[in-house]
Amino acid sequence: MERRGDVPPRLSLGTPFRRKERSGLREEASTRTSEDAAVRATDADALLSRLSAVNAGYLDPDPYVALLAQGFDTNVRRPLLINIGTALRSHQVDARVSNFLRTGSITGPPMASTHTAFQIVSLGAGSDTRFWRMGDVSMHPDALWSRVSHYIEIDYPEIASHKVHSIHTQPMLHTALQEIVLEEHGLASARYTLLGEELSALVPPEGSGSTRALDSLFAKLDPSLPTLLLWECVLAYLEPCTANRILTTLCARLPNVAIVSYDMCVAGDTHAPNAPPDRFGKVMLQNLAARNLGLAGARAYTTPEAYKHRFHTLLSSTAGAHGPCEMRSEAYTLQHAWRTLPRAEQERLSRLEGLDEVEELEMLLGHYCMCFAQRSACD
Repeated sequence: MERRGDVPPRLSLGTPFRRKERSGLREEASTRTSEDAAVRATDADALLSRLSAVNAGYLDPDPYVALLAQGFDTNVRRPLLINIGTALRSHQVDARVSNFLRTGSITGPPMASTHTAFQIVSLGAGSDTRFWRMGDVSMHPDALWSRVSHYIEIDYPEIASHKVHSIHTQPMLHTALQEIVLEEHGLASARYTLLGEELSALVPPEGSGSTRALDSLFAKLDPSLPTLLLWECVLAYLEPCTANRILTTLCARLPNVAIVSYDMCVAGDTHAPNAPPDRFGKVMLQNLAARNLGLAGARAYTTPEAYKHRFHTLLSSTAGAHGPCEMRSEAYTLQHAWRTLPRAEQERLSRLEGLDEVEELEMLLGHYCMCFAQRSACD
């Protein structure tokens, strides 16, 4: 168990984005290469954190996560605080995805739109198993997944290539995709596409309306359908200007768009949108900087309110071309998610490994947040 005041290993940080800047300085290039490797390594961290939470009973059985973890120690065990955080994050995202498919809304009552087919784009998806487990009728018999017209994952070419290999060699993974067409660093099938692309490739250069990566993405999408953009601990690693340009580019092309984001909030649960990191948040940043993770996005957006304002502003600024629309947004910490869990589920999670550091758990959960935003064009 970590000492009080230290930051336990982060909650399954997902597969973040690798920054790619222009510089002729060899020293800066070497530094970026080192940071790139540290960022890519967080995919394995996230994968093994999920596997640990599944093995310990915090999450429902997920036969697919072990298939993607081939080559790692599948008996991995994370500290109980990480297991609880991983479970909360997974439950929160899954619930919003399910609600989006059921009602067309990720927050609140159904949206005005009457669509029954939906698209999902997971940016920085890494070794996520959501496409397989939520489409498995033995795990989700409600058949909601049949409403997914297309599911697209985008990640580093290196990460995507590894996932393609796992899909190719594991029958449980590739039989769910039916006919597969291999592409450079990725693959495509009738309902699932994996693109091996830098996220920065989604930003058109000045004076250009598109890029090869954007063309590849929108060749698989129907802009008229409601589209959910998943960002699971990706934005913390992006330079804010790059992230906002990606969001602006995508949202400008999608009239009906929803965003689900899970990320760090290093100032904790304060209503001041631009609050500086608090003491615990500073330690988080220091610990991750020691792993060569700069976290430019986490330093720029430090509270749930900051994320909420960010997404609302981006959706508003790109709404003009799409006519009248309805917009919603919501944000809160994982601490709030923990405190509002049904008591029976909170007690179950607490008993699994004997939770006794409740104060430490709540401090940690108070520095990660969920944010949801949506814009729906009025029919």
